[in-house]
Amino acid sequence: MTVEWARGGPDLLVALDRGAGPLGIQIQDQLRAAIRDRRLGAGERLPSTRRLAGQLDVSRGTVVEVYEQLLAEGYVESAVGSGTRVAAMPAGGPVRHARGVLAASARAPEADFEYGIPDLGSVPLTDWSWAVSEATRTLPTAELGDEDPAGSMHLREVVTAYHRRVRSGCAAAEDAVVVSGFRQGLALALATLAQHGIRRIALEDPGPREHDVIARRAGMDAVPVPVDDDGLDVERLRETGARAVLLTPAHQCPTGVALGPSRRRDLVAWADEVEG
Repeated sequence: MTVEWARGGPDLLVALDRGAGPLGIQIQDQLRAAIRDRRLGAGERLPSTRRLAGQLDVSRGTVVEVYEQLLAEGYVESAVGSGTRVAAMPAGGPVRHARGVLAASARAPEADFEYGIPDLGSVPLTDWSWAVSEATRTLPTAELGDEDPAGSMHLREVVTAYHRRVRSGCAAAEDAVVVSGFRQGLALALATLAQHGIRRIALEDPGPREHDVIARRAGMDAVPVPVDDDGLDVERLRETGARAVLLTPAHQCPTGVALGPSRRRDLVAWADEVEG
């Protein structure tokens, strides 16, 4: 058996056994199966007959006959200037995935409550596209290389100016680090705490996923502290012996409660005790 890679269209493994019957039937069966199993999706372009024939070392006429048969069966579509493409399959039927598991055709949910996913429908794609276009139009070629590990200085200047203006902050651009997301920022912060000798951190229970994992990777012990209707229980926090705590005071995740005023005062007092 010889195995050939069919390129020039989607990557697809076509195995030809030259001692097991007509090669055209083998190619036809494998392409048909790939379309049925959705390994080839609707609209994907197949290689030209000449190119596929050369890659598989068969005559072009053999591939032409294969495409004509699949066209007659409705598996592919052909148009002048567009080549041969996979036809749309009927919706609603089962799909056999690579692992052999049957699954119903996907349907977008009316409401998605997946953890950590914002409202993607509110993303201002038009503004975003304009901003990217404008930024790349004016970008000096020197800035196409590796940038400062802390992130773009211009971006840090904009972010820290906003923080000073809107949040009464005091950080300058030189004090800021741009991260790819909250978890990267958390990993950097916990690693810094660990380097300063803080080995135990308190986490809300229940709380966001995998924060305990990130803490352990930083070399810290993560201890849970209960959350009730007023937020983190500061008295229980004191009992843990932790010198740091990670919490979400405005909209606790996942309960949604806000840290109450008395708890906020207690938390400040706890911080003074730890520092003292």
